Amino acid sequence: MTAGTTRHLWAVLGLACAVASCAKPPRVVPPVAKRIARTCEVSPLTIERHGNGWEDKITLPATGRFAVEPHLAAREDAFGKEPFPKTVAEGIEPHLGRSCAKLQPLGARPDCSDVYLSEDLRQFMPGSDDAAIGQGARGTHKPSADEEMWLIDMAFAPGHRARAGQRWLLSANGRRVVAIAGYEARPLLWKFLGGAPAELHWYLGSDEGSQITLLGPLKDQTLVPGPIVCP
Repeated sequence: MTAGTTRHLWAVLGLACAVASCAKPPRVVPPVAKRIARTCEVSPLTIERHGNGWEDKITLPATGRFAVEPHLAAREDAFGKEPFPKTVAEGIEPHLGRSCAKLQPLGARPDCSDVYLSEDLRQFMPGSDDAAIGQGARGTHKPSADEEMWLIDMAFAPGHRARAGQRWLLSANGRRVVAIAGYEARPLLWKFLGGAPAELHWYLGSDEGSQITLLGPLKDQTLVPGPIVCP
């Protein structure tokens, strides 16, 4: 086969791939949620953060990037007699299936392939020297399944961690989410304002390069976690 024939063959294959949409389908942002809050007032707050070799203070509201993070084990998850999984994959399918069922009414695909875009997003948080796989900063105090989907991870300095389950307000792309703080406080790289799971990024239409605004703790702590429309 000559060089010219080879180039022609690759050109034909490239055209066929384009026609057949060989590339990943474009990300589809779900509709804006219809749940309307009575109020979206937040309390003023300055966060003291602490990481590996760095520390700072952030006065809210603040805007920055959020890392996309794996999952924490929820209270509803089962791992035999153990409180946490032995591997990042143990028990993840029922965990994701439960979350996916809650996302489908919001516009997710039946298999939630538009939410969990890679294998890294289909696993529990890897363990560390001082934490088990899927374990957050609150030790054995786990979030509920409804909370885990809308968590935010902040590098809270020791003694300044939010109360586990505290409702905070996030905003991006004209959308707002009642997020859950306090369960996780990993020392994220300073370039990120915080971290959030795939479900939260999916609804906001964001990724690790997006600018997300963290407005602060909500005054109405009775709001259910997840997408919200502010009055």
